[in-house]
Amino acid sequence: MSSGSSLAAAATVVGVTAAATLLISHVRGAEQRRRQQQRVRLKEALEHELALIIDIGSSGVRCGVYTVAVSPQLVPGAVAHVKHAIIPPNHTPADPAHAVAAVEAAVDDCLAALRRLPLPHKRVSAIGFSGLSMNLIGLGGDGRSATRLLHYADATAATAEAARDLLCEASWTGLMDVHSMHWDKELLTVLRERGFNTASLPQLRDFSEFTGTITAASAYARRWPELRGAHCYLGLGDGACANFGSGCRGAHTLAVTVGTSAAARVVLPVPLCACQAQPATAAAGGGGGCRGGAACAGRFNVPRGLWAYRIDRHRLLLGGALSDGGSVFEWVSHLTGATSEEELAALVSAAASMPPASHGLTVLPFLSGERAPGWRDGASACVLGLRRATTGSHLLRAGMEAVAYRLAEIVDLMGEHLEADAQVVASGSALQASKPWRQILSDVLSRRVLASSEGEATSLGAAYLLSEHQLTIHRGARPADPAQQMGSAEGAVSLPPERVCDPDSDAYDAHCAARARQRRLYAQLYS
Repeated sequence: MSSGSSLAAAATVVGVTAAATLLISHVRGAEQRRRQQQRVRLKEALEHELALIIDIGSSGVRCGVYTVAVSPQLVPGAVAHVKHAIIPPNHTPADPAHAVAAVEAAVDDCLAALRRLPLPHKRVSAIGFSGLSMNLIGLGGDGRSATRLLHYADATAATAEAARDLLCEASWTGLMDVHSMHWDKELLTVLRERGFNTASLPQLRDFSEFTGTITAASAYARRWPELRGAHCYLGLGDGACANFGSGCRGAHTLAVTVGTSAAARVVLPVPLCACQAQPATAAAGGGGGCRGGAACAGRFNVPRGLWAYRIDRHRLLLGGALSDGGSVFEWVSHLTGATSEEELAALVSAAASMPPASHGLTVLPFLSGERAPGWRDGASACVLGLRRATTGSHLLRAGMEAVAYRLAEIVDLMGEHLEADAQVVASGSALQASKPWRQILSDVLSRRVLASSEGEATSLGAAYLLSEHQLTIHRGARPADPAQQMGSAEGAVSLPPERVCDPDSDAYDAHCAARARQRRLYAQLYS
Protein backbone atom coordinates (compact mmCIF):
# COMPACT_ATOMS: atom_id res chain seq x y z
CA MET A 1 0.00 0.00 0.00
CA SER A 2 1.35 3.45 -0.92
CA SER A 3 1.95 6.08 1.71
CA GLY A 4 -0.82 8.18 0.13
CA SER A 5 -3.29 5.30 0.42
CA SER A 6 -2.21 4.70 3.99
CA LEU A 7 -2.73 8.33 4.88
CA ALA A 8 -6.14 8.34 3.20
CA ALA A 9 -7.15 5.19 5.05
CA ALA A 10 -5.89 6.63 8.33
CA ALA A 11 -7.79 9.84 7.70
CA THR A 12 -10.95 7.84 6.99
CA VAL A 13 -10.55 5.88 10.21
CA VAL A 14 -9.98 9.11 12.13
CA GLY A 15 -13.04 10.69 10.52
CA VAL A 16 -15.26 7.70 11.26
CA THR A 17 -13.92 7.55 14.83
CA ALA A 18 -14.59 11.27 15.32
CA ALA A 19 -18.12 10.91 13.96
CA ALA A 20 -18.76 7.93 16.20
CA THR A 21 -17.38 9.84 19.18
CA LEU A 22 -19.68 12.77 18.45
CA LEU A 23 -22.66 10.42 18.06
CA ILE A 24 -21.87 8.65 21.32
CA SER A 25 -21.43 12.00 23.03
CA HIS A 26 -24.80 13.17 21.70
CA VAL A 27 -26.54 9.99 22.85
CA ARG A 28 -24.90 10.21 26.27
CA GLY A 29 -25.90 13.86 26.54
CA ALA A 30 -29.52 13.05 25.69
CA GLU A 31 -29.49 10.22 28.21
CA GLN A 32 -28.01 12.49 30.87
CA ARG A 33 -30.69 15.11 30.19
CA ARG A 34 -33.39 12.44 30.42
CA ARG A 35 -32.03 11.21 33.73
CA GLN A 36 -31.76 14.77 35.03
CA GLN A 37 -35.40 15.38 34.14
CA GLN A 38 -36.34 12.17 35.95
CA ARG A 39 -34.39 13.30 39.03
CA VAL A 40 -36.22 16.64 38.96
CA ARG A 41 -39.58 14.92 38.70
CA LEU A 42 -38.68 12.50 41.48
CA LYS A 43 -37.67 15.46 43.64
CA GLU A 44 -41.03 17.07 42.90
CA ALA A 45 -42.75 13.83 43.89
CA LEU A 46 -41.08 14.11 47.30
CA GLU A 47 -42.81 17.43 47.86
CA HIS A 48 -46.35 16.51 46.83
CA GLU A 49 -49.14 14.12 47.59
CA LEU A 50 -49.57 11.31 45.09
CA ALA A 51 -52.63 10.28 43.11
CA LEU A 52 -53.28 7.04 41.28
CA ILE A 53 -55.00 7.58 37.93
CA ILE A 54 -56.72 4.62 36.26
CA ASP A 55 -57.63 5.16 32.60
CA ILE A 56 -59.93 2.51 31.12
CA GLY A 57 -59.92 2.62 27.33
CA SER A 58 -61.50 0.48 24.64
CA SER A 59 -58.28 -1.48 24.03
CA GLY A 60 -56.68 -1.56 27.47
CA VAL A 61 -56.08 -0.04 30.88
CA ARG A 62 -53.37 2.47 31.74
CA CYS A 63 -52.44 3.17 35.33
CA GLY A 64 -50.06 5.89 36.50
CA VAL A 65 -49.03 7.75 39.65
CA TYR A 66 -49.14 11.55 39.38
CA THR A 67 -48.26 14.38 41.72
CA VAL A 68 -51.17 16.33 43.17
CA ALA A 69 -49.80 19.70 42.18
CA VAL A 70 -50.36 22.98 40.37
CA SER A 71 -48.83 21.26 37.33
CA PRO A 72 -49.46 17.53 37.82
CA GLN A 73 -46.60 15.33 36.64
CA LEU A 74 -46.31 11.62 36.07
CA VAL A 75 -43.89 10.10 38.58
CA PRO A 76 -41.15 8.67 36.30
CA GLY A 77 -41.39 4.91 36.06
CA ALA A 78 -44.66 4.63 38.03
CA VAL A 79 -46.82 3.63 35.10
CA ALA A 80 -48.26 0.42 33.66
CA HIS A 81 -50.33 -0.50 30.63
CA VAL A 82 -52.34 -3.69 30.29
CA LYS A 83 -53.57 -4.36 26.78
CA HIS A 84 -57.02 -5.87 26.85
CA ALA A 85 -59.94 -5.53 24.46
CA ILE A 86 -62.50 -3.99 26.83
CA ILE A 87 -64.76 -3.74 23.79
CA PRO A 88 -64.71 -7.10 21.93
CA PRO A 89 -63.70 -7.03 18.25
CA ASN A 90 -67.16 -8.27 17.23
CA HIS A 91 -68.74 -5.29 19.08
CA THR A 92 -70.92 -7.50 21.29
CA PRO A 93 -71.54 -6.72 25.00
CA ALA A 94 -68.40 -7.15 27.09
CA ASP A 95 -67.83 -9.04 30.33
CA PRO A 96 -67.37 -6.60 33.26
CA ALA A 97 -65.26 -9.18 35.12
CA HIS A 98 -62.65 -9.03 32.36
CA ALA A 99 -62.49 -5.24 32.66
CA VAL A 100 -62.09 -5.47 36.44
CA ALA A 101 -59.31 -8.05 36.04
CA ALA A 102 -57.48 -5.77 33.59
CA VAL A 103 -57.75 -2.83 36.01
CA GLU A 104 -56.42 -4.89 38.90
CA ALA A 105 -53.51 -6.17 36.81
CA ALA A 106 -52.61 -2.61 35.79
CA VAL A 107 -52.70 -1.42 39.42
CA ASP A 108 -50.55 -4.40 40.45
CA ASP A 109 -47.88 -3.50 37.90
CA CYS A 110 -48.02 0.24 38.55
CA LEU A 111 -47.66 0.01 42.32
CA ALA A 112 -44.92 -2.60 41.97
CA ALA A 113 -43.03 -0.05 39.86
CA LEU A 114 -43.69 2.66 42.46
CA ARG A 115 -42.19 0.49 45.21
CA ARG A 116 -38.94 0.25 43.28
CA LEU A 117 -38.47 4.02 43.13
CA PRO A 118 -36.21 5.85 45.62
CA LEU A 119 -39.04 7.76 47.32
CA PRO A 120 -39.24 8.08 51.12
CA HIS A 121 -43.03 7.94 51.04
CA LYS A 122 -45.15 6.06 48.55
CA ARG A 123 -48.61 6.52 50.00
CA VAL A 124 -51.32 7.45 47.52
CA SER A 125 -53.83 9.98 48.89
CA ALA A 126 -56.40 9.93 46.08
CA ILE A 127 -57.60 7.67 43.28
CA GLY A 128 -59.11 9.02 40.08
CA PHE A 129 -60.71 7.26 37.13
CA SER A 130 -61.26 8.09 33.50
CA GLY A 131 -63.12 5.78 31.18
CA LEU A 132 -64.62 5.38 27.75
CA SER A 133 -67.93 7.20 27.61
CA MET A 134 -71.29 5.89 26.42
CA ASN A 135 -71.24 2.61 28.29
CA LEU A 136 -73.61 1.10 30.81
CA ILE A 137 -73.37 -1.61 33.45
CA GLY A 138 -76.47 -2.64 35.33
CA LEU A 139 -75.91 -3.10 39.05
CA GLY A 140 -77.84 -5.38 41.36
CA GLY A 141 -78.88 -4.58 44.92
CA ASP A 142 -75.53 -5.85 46.21
CA GLY A 143 -73.61 -3.36 44.10
CA ARG A 144 -72.25 -6.03 41.76
CA SER A 145 -72.71 -6.09 38.00
CA ALA A 146 -75.98 -7.66 36.91
CA THR A 147 -75.55 -7.15 33.16
CA ARG A 148 -72.74 -7.25 30.68
CA LEU A 149 -70.95 -4.04 29.71
CA LEU A 150 -73.15 -2.32 27.14
CA HIS A 151 -71.04 0.06 25.06
CA TYR A 152 -71.24 2.59 22.24
CA ALA A 153 -70.13 0.16 19.52
CA ASP A 154 -72.72 -2.50 20.43
CA ALA A 155 -75.67 -2.53 18.06
CA THR A 156 -77.23 -5.86 19.09
CA ALA A 157 -80.89 -6.10 20.01
CA ALA A 158 -79.94 -7.65 23.35
CA THR A 159 -78.39 -4.38 24.47
CA ALA A 160 -81.65 -2.47 24.53
CA GLU A 161 -83.40 -5.34 26.29
CA ALA A 162 -80.68 -5.72 28.92
CA ALA A 163 -80.76 -2.00 29.68
CA ARG A 164 -84.51 -1.90 30.38
CA ASP A 165 -84.23 -1.96 34.16
CA LEU A 166 -80.68 -0.88 34.92
CA LEU A 167 -79.41 2.40 33.50
CA CYS A 168 -76.46 3.97 35.30
CA GLU A 169 -74.79 6.66 33.22
CA ALA A 170 -76.11 10.20 33.51
CA SER A 171 -75.25 12.76 30.84
CA TRP A 172 -74.45 10.08 28.26
CA THR A 173 -77.82 8.36 28.65
CA GLY A 174 -79.62 11.53 27.63
CA LEU A 175 -81.74 11.22 30.75
CA MET A 176 -80.08 14.05 32.63
CA ASP A 177 -81.08 17.69 32.36
CA VAL A 178 -77.62 19.20 31.83
CA HIS A 179 -78.92 22.63 32.85
CA SER A 180 -79.87 21.59 36.38
CA MET A 181 -77.96 18.31 36.85
CA HIS A 182 -81.16 16.41 37.65
CA TRP A 183 -82.70 13.39 36.01
CA ASP A 184 -85.14 14.86 33.49
CA LYS A 185 -88.62 14.60 34.99
CA GLU A 186 -90.52 14.39 31.69
CA LEU A 187 -88.23 11.71 30.29
CA LEU A 188 -88.51 9.63 33.46
CA THR A 189 -92.30 9.81 33.17
CA VAL A 190 -92.11 8.53 29.58
CA LEU A 191 -89.79 5.69 30.58
CA ARG A 192 -92.00 4.61 33.46
CA GLU A 193 -94.96 4.49 31.11
CA ARG A 194 -92.95 2.09 28.94
CA GLY A 195 -91.98 -0.24 31.77
CA PHE A 196 -88.56 1.06 32.83
CA ASN A 197 -87.69 0.83 36.49
CA THR A 198 -86.48 4.40 36.98
CA ALA A 199 -86.29 3.99 40.76
CA SER A 200 -83.00 2.18 40.29
CA LEU A 201 -81.29 5.29 38.93
CA PRO A 202 -78.80 6.70 41.46
CA GLN A 203 -78.61 10.18 42.91
CA LEU A 204 -76.47 12.41 40.72
CA ARG A 205 -73.21 13.79 42.09
CA ASP A 206 -70.24 15.81 40.97
CA PHE A 207 -67.15 13.72 40.18
CA SER A 208 -65.29 15.36 43.05
CA GLU A 209 -67.60 13.90 45.68
CA PHE A 210 -65.77 10.98 47.26
CA THR A 211 -67.36 7.58 46.84
CA GLY A 212 -65.44 6.25 49.81
CA THR A 213 -62.05 5.52 51.28
CA ILE A 214 -59.81 2.46 51.03
CA THR A 215 -59.97 1.26 54.63
CA ALA A 216 -57.16 -0.68 56.26
CA ALA A 217 -59.43 -3.71 56.64
CA SER A 218 -60.35 -3.93 52.94
CA ALA A 219 -58.97 -6.59 50.65
CA TYR A 220 -57.58 -3.92 48.33
CA ALA A 221 -55.64 -2.28 51.22
CA ARG A 222 -54.07 -5.63 52.05
CA ARG A 223 -53.19 -6.15 48.40
CA TRP A 224 -52.02 -2.57 47.83
CA PRO A 225 -50.87 -1.04 51.15
CA GLU A 226 -49.96 2.22 49.36
CA LEU A 227 -53.70 2.88 48.91
CA ARG A 228 -54.71 2.67 52.57
CA GLY A 229 -56.75 5.74 53.41
CA ALA A 230 -56.91 6.94 49.79
CA HIS A 231 -60.05 8.80 48.73
CA CYS A 232 -61.80 7.41 45.64
CA TYR A 233 -63.22 9.97 43.24
CA LEU A 234 -66.09 9.29 40.87
CA GLY A 235 -65.12 8.51 37.28
CA LEU A 236 -64.68 11.07 34.50
CA GLY A 237 -65.36 10.66 30.79
CA ASP A 238 -62.28 10.14 28.66
CA GLY A 239 -63.26 12.99 26.35
CA ALA A 240 -63.28 15.60 29.09
CA CYS A 241 -59.97 14.32 30.45
CA ALA A 242 -58.34 14.38 27.01
CA ASN A 243 -59.36 18.03 26.61
CA PHE A 244 -57.80 19.09 29.90
CA GLY A 245 -54.70 16.96 29.40
CA SER A 246 -54.00 18.49 25.98
CA GLY A 247 -54.59 22.07 27.16
CA CYS A 248 -58.07 22.59 25.67
CA ARG A 249 -59.97 24.28 28.46
CA GLY A 250 -62.04 26.90 26.65
CA ALA A 251 -63.51 28.14 23.37
CA HIS A 252 -60.08 29.29 22.12
CA THR A 253 -58.88 25.70 21.65
CA LEU A 254 -60.68 22.77 20.05
CA ALA A 255 -59.57 19.25 20.88
CA VAL A 256 -59.65 16.70 18.07
CA THR A 257 -58.71 13.16 18.98
CA VAL A 258 -58.19 10.29 16.55
CA GLY A 259 -57.36 6.99 18.18
CA THR A 260 -59.38 3.90 17.33
CA SER A 261 -62.43 6.17 17.23
CA ALA A 262 -62.46 9.96 16.77
CA ALA A 263 -64.01 13.03 18.37
CA ALA A 264 -64.06 16.82 18.38
CA ARG A 265 -64.75 18.56 21.70
CA VAL A 266 -64.68 21.98 23.35
CA VAL A 267 -64.94 22.91 27.05
CA LEU A 268 -67.43 25.69 27.79
CA PRO A 269 -68.01 27.57 31.04
CA VAL A 270 -71.69 26.85 31.63
CA PRO A 271 -72.75 26.98 35.30
CA LEU A 272 -75.83 25.18 36.53
CA CYS A 273 -79.17 26.82 35.87
CA ALA A 274 -79.85 29.50 38.47
CA CYS A 275 -83.31 28.14 39.19
CA GLN A 276 -82.14 24.60 39.97
CA ALA A 277 -83.40 22.81 43.06
CA GLN A 278 -81.40 20.40 45.16
CA PRO A 279 -80.61 17.18 43.24
CA ALA A 280 -83.31 14.58 43.68
CA THR A 281 -83.30 10.83 43.26
CA ALA A 282 -85.11 9.14 40.41
CA ALA A 283 -87.29 7.37 42.97
CA ALA A 284 -88.66 10.76 44.00
CA GLY A 285 -89.61 11.51 40.43
CA GLY A 286 -86.44 13.19 39.25
CA GLY A 287 -85.34 16.74 39.74
CA GLY A 288 -87.52 19.70 38.97
CA GLY A 289 -85.36 20.61 36.02
CA CYS A 290 -85.07 24.15 34.72
CA ARG A 291 -88.31 25.96 35.51
CA GLY A 292 -87.37 29.14 33.69
CA GLY A 293 -87.98 27.83 30.18
CA ALA A 294 -85.97 28.66 27.09
CA ALA A 295 -85.49 32.25 28.23
CA CYS A 296 -83.67 31.23 31.41
CA ALA A 297 -80.16 32.73 31.47
CA GLY A 298 -78.76 29.44 32.72
CA ARG A 299 -79.91 27.37 29.75
CA PHE A 300 -77.58 26.12 27.05
CA ASN A 301 -78.89 25.14 23.64
CA VAL A 302 -77.16 21.99 22.37
CA PRO A 303 -76.85 22.01 18.56
CA ARG A 304 -78.82 19.18 17.00
CA GLY A 305 -76.55 16.20 16.25
CA LEU A 306 -74.04 16.98 18.99
CA TRP A 307 -73.89 16.04 22.66
CA ALA A 308 -73.14 18.08 25.73
CA TYR A 309 -72.38 16.53 29.06
CA ARG A 310 -71.44 17.86 32.43
CA ILE A 311 -67.81 17.81 33.50
CA ASP A 312 -68.83 19.37 36.80
CA ARG A 313 -71.23 22.01 38.10
CA HIS A 314 -69.37 24.77 36.28
CA ARG A 315 -68.41 23.36 32.87
CA LEU A 316 -69.86 21.49 29.93
CA LEU A 317 -68.15 19.46 27.23
CA LEU A 318 -69.71 20.06 23.82
CA GLY A 319 -68.84 17.87 20.88
CA GLY A 320 -69.46 14.80 18.82
CA ALA A 321 -67.75 11.47 18.26
CA LEU A 322 -67.21 9.04 15.41
CA SER A 323 -67.13 5.31 15.99
CA ASP A 324 -64.27 5.02 13.51
CA GLY A 325 -61.05 7.00 13.21
CA GLY A 326 -57.75 5.13 13.34
CA SER A 327 -59.73 1.94 12.78
CA VAL A 328 -60.14 3.09 9.14
CA PHE A 329 -56.35 3.13 8.75
CA GLU A 330 -56.12 -0.31 10.35
CA TRP A 331 -58.86 -1.67 8.07
CA VAL A 332 -57.17 -0.38 4.90
CA SER A 333 -53.79 -1.76 5.95
CA HIS A 334 -55.27 -5.21 6.54
CA LEU A 335 -57.31 -5.05 3.36
CA THR A 336 -54.22 -4.25 1.30
CA GLY A 337 -51.97 -6.72 3.14
CA ALA A 338 -49.62 -3.95 4.29
CA THR A 339 -48.54 -5.35 7.64
CA SER A 340 -44.78 -4.82 7.83
CA GLU A 341 -43.28 -1.44 8.76
CA GLU A 342 -41.82 -1.06 5.27
CA GLU A 343 -45.15 -1.80 3.57
CA LEU A 344 -47.05 0.56 5.85
CA ALA A 345 -44.47 3.31 5.32
CA ALA A 346 -44.76 2.95 1.54
CA LEU A 347 -48.58 3.00 1.74
CA VAL A 348 -48.63 6.13 3.91
CA SER A 349 -45.98 7.89 1.81
CA ALA A 350 -47.93 7.33 -1.40
CA ALA A 351 -51.17 8.53 0.23
CA ALA A 352 -49.48 11.62 1.67
CA SER A 353 -48.03 12.66 -1.69
CA MET A 354 -51.43 12.78 -3.43
CA PRO A 355 -53.13 16.10 -4.16
CA PRO A 356 -56.23 16.68 -1.99
CA ALA A 357 -59.35 14.72 -2.98
CA SER A 358 -57.68 13.52 -6.19
CA HIS A 359 -58.44 9.78 -5.90
CA GLY A 360 -62.00 9.83 -7.28
CA LEU A 361 -63.44 8.08 -4.22
CA THR A 362 -66.25 9.14 -1.89
CA VAL A 363 -66.21 7.34 1.45
CA LEU A 364 -68.61 7.07 4.37
CA PRO A 365 -66.29 5.73 7.13
CA PHE A 366 -68.92 3.87 9.16
CA LEU A 367 -67.14 0.56 9.73
CA SER A 368 -68.64 0.41 13.24
CA GLY A 369 -71.79 2.41 12.52
CA GLU A 370 -72.48 6.11 12.79
CA ARG A 371 -72.64 8.35 15.82
CA ALA A 372 -72.48 12.14 15.45
CA PRO A 373 -73.92 13.98 13.77
CA GLY A 374 -76.50 11.76 12.04
CA TRP A 375 -76.92 8.91 14.58
CA ARG A 376 -78.32 6.58 11.90
CA ASP A 377 -79.14 3.11 13.18
CA GLY A 378 -77.66 0.44 10.96
CA ALA A 379 -75.41 2.80 9.01
CA SER A 380 -72.50 1.00 7.37
CA ALA A 381 -69.36 1.98 5.50
CA CYS A 382 -69.55 2.79 1.82
CA VAL A 383 -66.91 3.44 -0.85
CA LEU A 384 -68.14 4.97 -4.09
CA GLY A 385 -65.99 5.35 -7.21
CA LEU A 386 -63.81 2.22 -7.15
CA ARG A 387 -62.09 1.54 -10.48
CA ARG A 388 -59.50 -0.86 -11.83
CA ALA A 389 -56.84 1.80 -11.32
CA THR A 390 -57.74 2.34 -7.64
CA THR A 391 -54.85 1.45 -5.34
CA GLY A 392 -54.47 0.83 -1.63
CA SER A 393 -52.92 4.27 -1.19
CA HIS A 394 -55.96 5.82 -2.91
CA LEU A 395 -58.20 4.02 -0.46
CA LEU A 396 -56.07 5.09 2.52
CA ARG A 397 -56.03 8.73 1.45
CA ALA A 398 -59.78 8.67 0.87
CA GLY A 399 -60.37 7.09 4.27
CA MET A 400 -58.23 9.66 6.10
CA GLU A 401 -60.01 12.50 4.31
CA ALA A 402 -63.42 10.94 4.98
CA VAL A 403 -62.78 10.86 8.73
CA ALA A 404 -61.68 14.51 8.57
CA TYR A 405 -64.87 15.41 6.67
CA ARG A 406 -67.07 13.80 9.33
CA LEU A 407 -65.15 15.64 12.03
CA ALA A 408 -65.68 18.86 10.07
CA GLU A 409 -69.45 18.27 10.13
CA ILE A 410 -69.22 18.19 13.93
CA VAL A 411 -67.05 21.31 14.12
CA ASP A 412 -69.42 23.22 11.82
CA LEU A 413 -72.29 22.52 14.21
CA MET A 414 -70.30 24.03 17.10
CA GLY A 415 -70.51 27.36 15.26
CA GLU A 416 -70.94 30.24 17.68
CA HIS A 417 -69.51 28.31 20.61
CA LEU A 418 -66.00 28.40 19.12
CA GLU A 419 -63.88 31.50 18.85
CA ALA A 420 -63.34 32.52 15.23
CA ASP A 421 -59.58 31.97 15.40
CA ALA A 422 -59.74 28.89 17.62
CA GLN A 423 -56.85 26.52 17.03
CA VAL A 424 -57.04 22.75 17.00
CA VAL A 425 -54.98 20.59 19.34
CA ALA A 426 -54.58 17.13 17.84
CA SER A 427 -54.23 14.11 20.11
CA GLY A 428 -54.78 10.39 19.95
CA SER A 429 -52.32 7.76 18.76
CA ALA A 430 -53.42 7.79 15.11
CA LEU A 431 -53.36 11.57 14.70
CA GLN A 432 -50.19 12.18 16.68
CA ALA A 433 -48.32 9.59 14.62
CA SER A 434 -49.33 11.04 11.25
CA LYS A 435 -48.44 14.56 10.17
CA PRO A 436 -50.11 13.96 6.76
CA TRP A 437 -53.40 13.28 8.58
CA ARG A 438 -52.96 16.40 10.70
CA GLN A 439 -52.32 18.43 7.52
CA ILE A 440 -55.49 17.03 5.96
CA LEU A 441 -57.41 18.04 9.09
CA SER A 442 -55.92 21.55 8.99
CA ASP A 443 -56.83 21.98 5.33
CA VAL A 444 -60.37 20.62 5.82
CA LEU A 445 -61.11 22.81 8.86
CA SER A 446 -59.11 25.81 7.58
CA ARG A 447 -57.57 26.13 11.04
CA ARG A 448 -54.07 25.80 12.48
CA VAL A 449 -53.54 22.34 13.97
CA LEU A 450 -51.04 21.78 16.79
CA ALA A 451 -49.88 18.29 17.65
CA SER A 452 -50.15 17.62 21.35
CA SER A 453 -46.85 16.61 22.91
CA GLU A 454 -48.62 14.72 25.67
CA GLY A 455 -48.72 11.02 24.85
CA GLU A 456 -51.23 10.27 27.61
CA ALA A 457 -53.49 13.32 27.58
CA THR A 458 -56.43 11.43 29.09
CA SER A 459 -54.56 10.32 32.21
CA LEU A 460 -52.94 13.74 32.63
CA GLY A 461 -56.35 15.41 32.29
CA ALA A 462 -57.80 13.20 35.02
CA ALA A 463 -54.82 14.10 37.23
CA TYR A 464 -55.37 17.79 36.45
CA LEU A 465 -59.07 17.72 37.39
CA LEU A 466 -58.39 15.72 40.55
CA SER A 467 -55.60 18.14 41.52
CA GLU A 468 -57.84 21.11 40.75
CA HIS A 469 -60.35 19.88 43.30
CA GLN A 470 -57.80 18.82 45.90
CA LEU A 471 -55.89 22.10 45.74
CA THR A 472 -58.93 24.38 45.49
CA ILE A 473 -60.82 22.75 48.35
CA HIS A 474 -57.94 22.01 50.70
CA ARG A 475 -55.35 24.69 49.93
CA GLY A 476 -57.08 27.48 48.03
CA ALA A 477 -54.79 27.06 45.00
CA ARG A 478 -55.53 26.01 41.42
CA PRO A 479 -53.51 23.99 38.91
CA ALA A 480 -51.70 25.80 36.12
CA ASP A 481 -53.70 26.28 32.95
CA PRO A 482 -52.24 23.85 30.39
CA ALA A 483 -53.67 26.09 27.67
CA GLN A 484 -50.87 28.52 28.48
CA GLN A 485 -48.44 25.93 27.14
CA MET A 486 -50.18 25.39 23.83
CA GLY A 487 -53.50 27.19 23.52
CA SER A 488 -52.35 30.62 22.38
CA ALA A 489 -50.99 31.72 19.04
CA GLU A 490 -47.87 32.98 20.79
CA GLY A 491 -47.21 29.52 22.21
CA ALA A 492 -47.55 27.94 18.79
CA VAL A 493 -44.77 30.07 17.31
CA SER A 494 -42.13 28.31 19.38
CA LEU A 495 -43.33 24.82 18.51
CA PRO A 496 -41.12 22.80 16.15
CA PRO A 497 -42.38 22.78 12.55
CA GLU A 498 -43.29 19.11 12.62
CA ARG A 499 -45.89 19.84 15.30
CA VAL A 500 -47.62 22.70 13.46
CA CYS A 501 -49.85 22.46 10.39
CA ASP A 502 -51.25 25.59 8.74
CA PRO A 503 -54.14 25.37 6.25
CA ASP A 504 -53.72 25.68 2.50
CA SER A 505 -56.50 27.63 0.76
CA ASP A 506 -56.35 25.62 -2.49
CA ALA A 507 -56.55 22.35 -0.56
CA TYR A 508 -59.48 23.77 1.43
CA ASP A 509 -61.41 24.45 -1.80
CA ALA A 510 -60.79 20.90 -3.06
CA HIS A 511 -61.94 19.44 0.25
CA CYS A 512 -65.10 21.59 0.26
CA ALA A 513 -66.11 20.05 -3.07
CA ALA A 514 -65.34 16.56 -1.76
CA ARG A 515 -67.34 17.20 1.42
CA ALA A 516 -70.31 18.17 -0.74
CA ARG A 517 -70.03 14.83 -2.57
CA GLN A 518 -69.89 12.98 0.76
CA ARG A 519 -73.03 14.81 1.96
CA ARG A 520 -74.89 13.88 -1.25
CA LEU A 521 -73.93 10.22 -0.86
CA TYR A 522 -75.05 10.26 2.77
CA ALA A 523 -78.38 11.84 1.81
CA GLN A 524 -78.99 9.28 -0.95
CA LEU A 525 -78.39 6.37 1.42
CA TYR A 526 -79.90 7.60 4.68
CA SER A 527 -82.42 10.39 4.01
